[in-house]
Amino acid sequence: PDMAECHLRRAAMAARREDYSKAMELAQAALAARPGDADAMAYIGHLLMKQGRWAEAQAQFKLLRAAPKALTAQAAQLLTSAGKDPNAATHQHDEYAMLSLANAAYYQAVKLQSSANLKRGDPKVKEAEQAHLEYAATLYTKALQKSGSDLFAANGLGILLAERGKIDEAKAVFQMVAEGISAAGAGGVGAGNATAAGADNEAAKELMMTSPDVWINQGHVMMAKGKYVDAARHYEQAQAQFFFNLDHRVMLYQARNSYEAGSLEESKAALRRALHVAPWNHRLRFNLAYVLQESAHRTLNRTLKGAERSNKAGGEAVGDGTGRLQQVLTAIDEFQLALKLFEQLQRVASGAAKVVKEEGDGGAGGLGGDADVAAAAAAV
Repeated sequence: PDMAECHLRRAAMAARREDYSKAMELAQAALAARPGDADAMAYIGHLLMKQGRWAEAQAQFKLLRAAPKALTAQAAQLLTSAGKDPNAATHQHDEYAMLSLANAAYYQAVKLQSSANLKRGDPKVKEAEQAHLEYAATLYTKALQKSGSDLFAANGLGILLAERGKIDEAKAVFQMVAEGISAAGAGGVGAGNATAAGADNEAAKELMMTSPDVWINQGHVMMAKGKYVDAARHYEQAQAQFFFNLDHRVMLYQARNSYEAGSLEESKAALRRALHVAPWNHRLRFNLAYVLQESAHRTLNRTLKGAERSNKAGGEAVGDGTGRLQQVLTAIDEFQLALKLFEQLQRVASGAAKVVKEEGDGGAGGLGGDADVAAAAAAV
């Protein structure tokens, strides 16, 4: 019962089963068995991040950074020689603690963005959001100052730069991350630098193998700069390498990229595939309805303009009328499907509002709309 390592291993197994309450209980037991243990404190923060409890995770990683650090005899002697008290050493400059705290601060800012959509004019919300982003940027920068080859810190800093609209700077950072990963994969270091380079290579390979964010973020940057072909290539690489071409979130990015490039057919196809993968996702349904409506509107405009040009030229060629009729019928079908999707979303929203009201009145009820969702998936 006093072996903290065993508690942490059991906590990791529970977390893998997504039993986070049991995992937290075991991690707390590890910390109780060995108070101030950095591994236990870090793992508790990790579990809080897994559950999306960003504010609590921030508090936990702040505790970790302030926790006393056990030093080797040699390290303590070096600090003493430098005129510093070895007993005052903490994890303040630990890279993992800094990066985890920065990530928690960033996600807390994202949470504020998503939860304050109806209150964007509230200066307090905006001020809190910016404070979290600035704090995250400061920590990412400190981590990079400590280790210039820290690709995780570079990737986080690139995300923040893109968030602030600094697209060129973000592109440069993401390119540096990609080049660092490529260099790690290529290997080829001298014997004198083998130890340091080996550690950097392992970190780069871990980022490459476990994080699609590098490729997805570069896709976002390319799309923002209007380089839609390059953006599509990055999204496809992320899909193929990490998700077996089945991630509905990346499909949504691909659909947006195709839409911005003016290819509504590709955008519709990507959204249809995504909705088959995640039929419960109402964001996908809304976006598909929107693109169907836009496609139908553009088709009718082209058809009408084509008919006007033919009339001005002295009449239609044989077959033009039939082709235009088919275009109009296709547009009508798309309008009808878009309307059906919008109506289903409206019913789902009404059902959710009804549940909130019933719960407020002390009643019980379900969300409803399951039949609508199934019908929409079948229609698509």
